[in-house]
Amino acid sequence: MFGELSPISVSHIPISGETITYPSFEPLDQPEKPCRVLLVDDEPVILDITSRFLERTGKIETICCNSADEACKVLQTREIDVIVSDYDMPYINGIEFLSCVRNSGCSIPFILYTGRGREEVVIEALNNGATHYLRKGGEPKSQYAELVNIICQISEKIRSKQEVREKEHLIATIFEHLPDPTYAIDLQGRIIAWNRAMENVTGIIRERAEDVSEYKQCLPFYATTHRVPADILLEKREDLPRDFTLLLRTEEMIISELCLENTEKKQVTYWIKTSRLFNGSGIFNGIIESIRDITAEKKAESDLIKMSRYHRTLIEAHIDPLITIERDLKISDVNKATEISIGYPLQTLIGTSFSSWFVEGGLVEEVCRNVLNQTSQAHELPLNLKTKYGIIPVLLFATSCPDEDQHGEKIFAEIHERKLN
Repeated sequence: MFGELSPISVSHIPISGETITYPSFEPLDQPEKPCRVLLVDDEPVILDITSRFLERTGKIETICCNSADEACKVLQTREIDVIVSDYDMPYINGIEFLSCVRNSGCSIPFILYTGRGREEVVIEALNNGATHYLRKGGEPKSQYAELVNIICQISEKIRSKQEVREKEHLIATIFEHLPDPTYAIDLQGRIIAWNRAMENVTGIIRERAEDVSEYKQCLPFYATTHRVPADILLEKREDLPRDFTLLLRTEEMIISELCLENTEKKQVTYWIKTSRLFNGSGIFNGIIESIRDITAEKKAESDLIKMSRYHRTLIEAHIDPLITIERDLKISDVNKATEISIGYPLQTLIGTSFSSWFVEGGLVEEVCRNVLNQTSQAHELPLNLKTKYGIIPVLLFATSCPDEDQHGEKIFAEIHERKLN
């Protein structure tokens, strides 16, 4: 993606002398388009024979012109992949036609037909930007076969370059629209890519960011640090700055968190993924980094922990036994009062069948299933609890805890000691 260190500026590709916008991707099963060849020769018979031979391959489509002047007009209106031109033509010869094409900024591959013994023409053609040359004469079948081979080689190169550029454009588009602020730098620390999310969060447009020689000048996230994860990967250093919390470290990637105070004196937390970039040859040539503001998520996580602690404190402070029962009717949690009442520690109680602790086990199991199905609740159900100290008369209170679909997920049970008359 960043092999040439300019991934975002490749939205157009020059192929036929004009700037061509990338087309949308075609279905994989669509047949390959034929190579469009512009044939230029002042001899109609030669033109017809050459056209027929090339099109017999099924891979080549020809457009025929009797003069360079006519060919120039075709180039203005048709998309051409390869030009095959004779040298000996009246008014404008093949070399002059080639010069005209190249001077117009057109880089279409150009094959020149020359007569034998015209080495100076060949040299002049190559100096003027000809892609190939082919000598006339000899056995026609072999000569046309060679021409087909040259055209097919050129066509394959064009197709391969087009595919590569389309993929680069697709990747660049994906990068541009990533939801997280993302940027890339080269080995000298210069910014080479800066997506829209970075523009939005920093207020700095891509063009301005790419003019900055030191990338940290554009990153408000790192205002309090001297060294950042990208520097670690660039310099192969081991020590991550103390402002950062290391979450994951590999040879090619660092995932970290950074907590700092913003301009409004509020704590902000960023999740940062920093990775090495490699070009098409597998050579390390830059760093890409994504930054996500997780302040809200961290606050929600902290609030959840606080709430959990608060609830746990309430449960533990409760004077009566409180028991959590899962859908399989096994105990998953108890408070301290439960341990004291039954006489066994939490480790012994967890995972056991709730009904097994009662003399009326069958009834308890049936009641629990009704509670889970939300057909009824247990309210002051008189039972006899098995404890380490013997059988104790109790009253059972039980209610279901519904999940997101309002189905019973767990049971919260409370046991009160029952006083007999």
